[in-house]
Amino acid sequence: MTQDYYSILGIPRTADAKAIKAAYRRLALEYHPDRHNGKSTQSGTEEQFKRVSEAYEVLSDPAKKANYDRYGTVTPPVARTRADPFADLFGSSHFADIFDFGRQSQQTLSEYELVQMATEGNLEGLLQVCAKPRQPEEIRLSAGNKLLERVSDVDTLIQILQRPCLHEGIGTKVKDKLLGIIEKIEDADRLVKISYTYYNGAMGNSRLPKEIKTAAEDKLTELIGKNNYNSEWLIAVAADWHFEDSFRIAAGMKAIEQAGEDIGKLTKIKDAPTGSVGSPGILREVEEAVESKLIEIKERKDNSGMAAVKAANTIEAIFEILGKPSLRLEVHTAADNKLLELLKNPDTKVSLDVLIGLALSPLNGNTCVAAGMRALDQANTEADITRITTVKGFEYKPNLHLVREAAENKLAQLRRTDTAPMTNPRLENRPVGGGPTMGSVKARNK
Repeated sequence: MTQDYYSILGIPRTADAKAIKAAYRRLALEYHPDRHNGKSTQSGTEEQFKRVSEAYEVLSDPAKKANYDRYGTVTPPVARTRADPFADLFGSSHFADIFDFGRQSQQTLSEYELVQMATEGNLEGLLQVCAKPRQPEEIRLSAGNKLLERVSDVDTLIQILQRPCLHEGIGTKVKDKLLGIIEKIEDADRLVKISYTYYNGAMGNSRLPKEIKTAAEDKLTELIGKNNYNSEWLIAVAADWHFEDSFRIAAGMKAIEQAGEDIGKLTKIKDAPTGSVGSPGILREVEEAVESKLIEIKERKDNSGMAAVKAANTIEAIFEILGKPSLRLEVHTAADNKLLELLKNPDTKVSLDVLIGLALSPLNGNTCVAAGMRALDQANTEADITRITTVKGFEYKPNLHLVREAAENKLAQLRRTDTAPMTNPRLENRPVGGGPTMGSVKARNK
């Protein structure tokens, strides 16, 4: 009984080619045996997958679809005439089909005819003979060998290998030839296409042997190990469930290796969706490797930062460390403490400009105040003190108003000292108007 292919795909009879393809892809992914962990036979998904594939094979072929829409079957009914009186008994007239090679399943070909086919380049004819179970064994083998002598490109070999009813011996030879060619391919995109062909066996052809898919991905793993590839491509491959886990992990590890110390690129890998077998996303092994690399980078930067702080003996050197981007909190704290220690040390040499800059920098409050006070200690002229009192920004930072107040007091004190009257002890003993000194007068009065 003919099946309703439109119902199987869940589409109306008016559906176009795009809708047919979309429905097939959705259902093929849902019922694919690889997504059911070996339980497809018990759950019936394998049979449903076959029905979906058969429906798509017919409806995606314009000629088959036209016959199916018109007659309800892929093969149109044969017109019966009086010249074919035995059609009801034998299904078709032997005499009508004798010169149609595509329907010679009842005929036995000779070696001469095979040689003639090969000479004429009739590769499809040779393939049909090789895939006809009713042909003699030696004829099928001969046809397959002649076919292999003339075919060497991967796509054609894959099509031969997927042909239903292909002679087992020829199938083995085709597979071996393909494996040898795959071993020499250096194009990663070409190998990805071969691997994907494994999932295209539902188009009316047999499934590509798993060895071909594995060989393509093994070669891809080898290429990834010795060449650099686009990071986006590597992440996409690592997240694609169509590939085996071993290859997905290799692609993810290569992306990590190429990222180097770039935290942004590593984070991009880590933030990719995490998946498992049969689902898209970065595998857990890759995610853990990224996390480990990020921790390693952090520890190495912390260690180098702490060593730099320890080796720095000048305020300028510490300030340079504090100005580096993405500085870890531990390193920043250590550098801040070292800077405060240097500021409080009177032997530390530092210019007034540097001190004012430190006071206005985004350091913690204690360090800024210490820098401001140290600047005030070094300011011994009215111009330097005035400069501190007029610095813009002191009023906006915590506790720096204390520095400004202290500077204003020091400036006022300096000005008072400069304007005080001059006194000379010698004036007290100097004679006034040529008479006795003030001291002699005081003594006489006593």
